[in-house]
Amino acid sequence: KAFLNLGLTEEQAETCAQIHCSSSADGVESHGMNRIPRFAEYVKKGWINIHGKVELVKAKGAAENYDGNLGIGVINALFCGQRAIELAKEHGIGLVALKNTTHWMRGGTYAWKIAEAGFIGISWINTESCMPMWGSDVQSVGNNPFCIAIPRDDGQIVVDMAMSQYAYGKLGVYRLAGKDLPYPGGFDKDGNVTDDPGAIEESMRIMPMGYWKGSSFAFMLDILGSLLSGGVGAVDMNAATK
Repeated sequence: KAFLNLGLTEEQAETCAQIHCSSSADGVESHGMNRIPRFAEYVKKGWINIHGKVELVKAKGAAENYDGNLGIGVINALFCGQRAIELAKEHGIGLVALKNTTHWMRGGTYAWKIAEAGFIGISWINTESCMPMWGSDVQSVGNNPFCIAIPRDDGQIVVDMAMSQYAYGKLGVYRLAGKDLPYPGGFDKDGNVTDDPGAIEESMRIMPMGYWKGSSFAFMLDILGSLLSGGVGAVDMNAATK
């Protein structure tokens, strides 16, 4: 009903409600139902065009480029994930890039759907500059979500993470719960390392990832290298696109 009240069609509202609610149900509260008020705010400000449609800009073999026309990020991302699957069925690999889109909420949603279709899914986006380079106090790089999903009979193997130790949404979850972070996640306005989520939100000096995220990334690269090369020892992976 919230989405319908904003002017979304029945189909759009059903899709968005399902994605937001399933994220919360899976325990990803930072990008679930709590994001609906912000979505509504952005629609009312004109930052999200609920009538925006994905348009093909360029296609060459297994690669396609699209313009999202600032449409609903969830719906745009679902479209691109499905196109990547269709291209992979035809070419063995599918590469889809999208510009002018809006927040896709939980990034793992789309890589996960690719894995459920039997393909390895790798998805990421760029964001506004909201994280300092290491050693800096100036927000100059995006806190870009990165997701890898590998299909498996006993359940997909998925890594879904922001490039910071804690995403801003996760900081908000801890702050609203009145809890400190389990590990330091950034700096306060005076440059001190802190586990206070509110202080990090205020300074916007979040730390880049490490700890469990770093080891998870290494784990997935081990699996990917072995799967794609058919080897169990050292592998060398190279890719190029233009």
